[in-house]
Amino acid sequence: MASLWDAPSGSYYHGDLCQLMGREDADRTLCLSHYQIFSQWLGFSLSEQKTDLERYLNTTGGPRFALAYRNLAPPTAREVERQLYITDLETLLELLRFG
Repeated sequence: MASLWDAPSGSYYHGDLCQLMGREDADRTLCLSHYQIFSQWLGFSLSEQKTDLERYLNTTGGPRFALAYRNLAPPTAREVERQLYITDLETLLELLRFG
């Protein structure tokens, strides 16, 4: 979801969805979905977050410790949510690095 956020324009964009719903409705829908997924992940236990992160890293095959994770929070997230997310993710990355 975070990859659909275009910071310069301040909106979400997905070509097919925009054609189907219109740009404004698509932006609103993607914004809500991004926040819901983010909130759900924050509600996971650290163990569940670790499992989810490991699945993601195994699926992408990307470098395990070069994530641009600070930019993944939705723009509608509150500062306290952003801080919790960053703290949790940095803890998990350390566990993965040494585990």
